[in-house]
Amino acid sequence: MKAAAKLVLVLLCTGSFSAAFGAERKEACSTTAPSLEELENHRYTIERIEIERIPIFDTRKPEEDHWLFRGANRLHIMTRESTIRARLLFREGDAFSRSKIAETERLLRSERFLRDAKISITKVCGHRLALKVTTQDVWTLIPSINFGRSGGVNTLSFNISENNLLGTGRSLRIARFSNAERTGTAFGYEDNNLSRYRAHLAVDYENNDDGDKREILFERPFYSLDTRWSAGFHSLTFDREKPIYFRGEEALRFRKQTRFLSLYGGRSEGLVAGETSRFRAGLTLEEDTFDLIPGDPLSTNRPDDRKWVYPWISYEQIEDRFIVRENLDQINRSEDFNVGQQFRASLGIASSSLGSLRDGLIVSANYTRSLTENPTRLWLMDAGVRGVWSEQGIENLVYSGSTRFYWQHGSSRGFFLRLSGDVGKNLYLDSPLTLGGDNGLRGYPLKYQLGDRRWLLTIEERFYTHWQLWQLFDVGAAVFADAGRAWFANGDNGTIDDGVLADVGFGLRFSSFRAGHNKVIHVDVAFPTGSEGDIAGTQFLVKVKSSF
Repeated sequence: MKAAAKLVLVLLCTGSFSAAFGAERKEACSTTAPSLEELENHRYTIERIEIERIPIFDTRKPEEDHWLFRGANRLHIMTRESTIRARLLFREGDAFSRSKIAETERLLRSERFLRDAKISITKVCGHRLALKVTTQDVWTLIPSINFGRSGGVNTLSFNISENNLLGTGRSLRIARFSNAERTGTAFGYEDNNLSRYRAHLAVDYENNDDGDKREILFERPFYSLDTRWSAGFHSLTFDREKPIYFRGEEALRFRKQTRFLSLYGGRSEGLVAGETSRFRAGLTLEEDTFDLIPGDPLSTNRPDDRKWVYPWISYEQIEDRFIVRENLDQINRSEDFNVGQQFRASLGIASSSLGSLRDGLIVSANYTRSLTENPTRLWLMDAGVRGVWSEQGIENLVYSGSTRFYWQHGSSRGFFLRLSGDVGKNLYLDSPLTLGGDNGLRGYPLKYQLGDRRWLLTIEERFYTHWQLWQLFDVGAAVFADAGRAWFANGDNGTIDDGVLADVGFGLRFSSFRAGHNKVIHVDVAFPTGSEGDIAGTQFLVKVKSSF
């Protein structure tokens, strides 16, 4: 009887397990997912994450299935799957979070070695999900000769850079460059996802004809909205000749030596109710010393030395309201904008007992938000202030504000307007507000006007085409008009006030979607209006920018 009872018990248990297993095997699976709200509210679990890596040229497309493109794919070292996985904000076994999915896409799109990133749900079985992360590589080994012309000044650089060293996401750069201020050789190395702490290491060295630059940054940043702590240090030394321009010509020159060191840490409660608040604290040294340049006829004056040593605290608040748009600042690329409110303020207390040359308060604050956001219009604004309140009064105080308006009034056309302004008080001699061909007034030489007041208006009609030049460049165009002015409010600084300056022009835009990241080549022709003959009637500009 006991043996019979045991046999019945075994059969019952076996039947139960078989029934349970059979039920699991027969659990309904679907490739159609519920709404994002339902996935999150019912705590669906991420069971599997698949990584799909698309090479530079997707040979599944007939137009990209070419022997030359296949050869480029073979020469390129693909981003490693482990490199992609290390940047995900979620893991297998985590609960589904739409905010982490969206932010992971943004973080991957911001990487210099990827063209785009999408995360999709491929299967739903009960309350379990399978996700696919799709990325596409860009060509990252870039030997290049770059020529630029802006504000009547030529720039030339010879670069070799690798932004995805052996598929790891690390960057290495060696360059020889010449611009309006100096000629030199540069070396840089960067790893923005070091170790399991996602640390950021950046090293930069320059050997220039007027001095050297050494910089190192090592930190664990707030890499996501839900990151709970941050810490790091930043060190910089820079020795160079500093020119001050007027009407596009050097008017004053002196030697400037900069020393900067900052140690800091921060805490956050993470993303709570759609917002992130962060507190930071640190200790910073900022020192600038100045000398005349012996034998230089333009070296007739120099600023006073400055040294600030101060502990500081800061507060930051970010509203998680990101949107994705296309054909605003880029051509045929996904662009991320935060239309929510962002605010940051910091306060430092400099003391002579710590080594400062005098006591003072180091203050800065910035606020950004959207004013309008819909499928065809986007209106953004930002405002900020920075400066010093010391025992000598206000020093180098600057109030700044700007607004950008985008209106997509056609499938391949858009209107753009930007208005910015700055008001300074008791600015340091080495940091006047300038305006010219190098910072927005395209029909004039670089740093043509200077002062402690400045405003600039830019209007553009932008054309985004679907024409791809050699399957390498997206092509766009623009017609534009600029107007602005920089001047001293008191009018007794020995400079000439030219009043409001303006220009009109047109240009082409080339954005390589196979190499680099968010780099747009500008080829512009600008015509100054109201020129009195002291500048050329036509300005040619070639620049590489991060936006249209």
